[in-house]
Amino acid sequence: MKIQYCAASRIPSRSANSIHVMKMCQAFHLNGHDVHLVLPDIKKERTPGINDVYDYYGVKPCFSINYLPWIPVKGKAYLFGLLAGKYGKKHNFDLVYSRDIIAAYFAAHQGLPVIFESHAPIVDSGRVIIPRLFSNLLKQKNFKYLVVITQSLKSWYLSNYDIPPDRILVAPDGADLPNVSELDNIDLHLSQVSDKFRIGYCGHLYPGKGMEIISQLVKLCPDIEFNIVGGLENDIKYWQNQLEGYQNIIFYGYRPHSDVLQMMRQMNVLIAPNLQSVKLSKKIDIGKWTSPLKIFEYMSACKPIIASDIPVLTEVLEHERNALLCNPDNPEKWQSTLYRLRDDSTLSRQLAHNAYEDLRDKYNWQARAELILSSATNVKTL
Repeated sequence: MKIQYCAASRIPSRSANSIHVMKMCQAFHLNGHDVHLVLPDIKKERTPGINDVYDYYGVKPCFSINYLPWIPVKGKAYLFGLLAGKYGKKHNFDLVYSRDIIAAYFAAHQGLPVIFESHAPIVDSGRVIIPRLFSNLLKQKNFKYLVVITQSLKSWYLSNYDIPPDRILVAPDGADLPNVSELDNIDLHLSQVSDKFRIGYCGHLYPGKGMEIISQLVKLCPDIEFNIVGGLENDIKYWQNQLEGYQNIIFYGYRPHSDVLQMMRQMNVLIAPNLQSVKLSKKIDIGKWTSPLKIFEYMSACKPIIASDIPVLTEVLEHERNALLCNPDNPEKWQSTLYRLRDDSTLSRQLAHNAYEDLRDKYNWQARAELILSSATNVKTL
């Protein structure tokens, strides 16, 4: 099948959104399809100095990347969506898979089969036309279905739009499977660590992502080393100032996605201390809907996971089976759980094995792509 993947992502960039898009394009290809990624040509918002975009994201050059004009006029996002729809019609794609609602709308009106993927509610946030476009898309006969990443997001759409439950597919995010040589001995990954007990966190540092808890653990666990990979420069400086004088925390800053897995494997435990509320801005809270990409990447690293006991995470993580879960409002519980894993290597290994098996069976990118494309007439959930 010839697939046009539409997204408004800035590629290359540091965003998790861009990682998701590149990994899914590769996954569709690995399922036997001809994939063409279509993006807006916004040069000033791309990360500079990257010569090989595919290598930057750790994917094979198995799909094309096509930039369409991003004209600096009022309504440029709508113009890009229109151009993306016309591009799909011109090249006679069998399917348009879109992360951009405007491109999905125009592709459907070009008569192309469309699947739309959403990671947050479509609401009137100053662009009243967007919910209208989505409502119209749902009525198009060539609209296949909506893909969401959590059950909570599916519930929101069922409550706010006229869409049948069987037209919404819940497909959580994913990660790459380790290759065969990396899996020769998963236990080895749990022993290739320094004498220090090392905790790893990978991701952004904006409010709600977990530094609120980590900053308390740094003080509660002086004999444990905390390693923070990622974050914007201003956020890193803020937390460095907050934790000035503490020697048991290291901020590495941003690292290319292709390097992060090896860094995670140098840790004893990986943590995801998300709060109930995760603020992208003063107006945007993704805490109820987000399915953190890092959870699945932690599974791929074959490390034990400690995560917050909140609904969007318990859709994937099960306490005492593939992770240990803690109340995000109880730092002392996090403290005791860290020491529990430090002192119980058998439990650590069991959690890591079980998490990896879940990744292998249903949460890797290729399995996700297969589920999505096989569900056009029989929508189901993982």
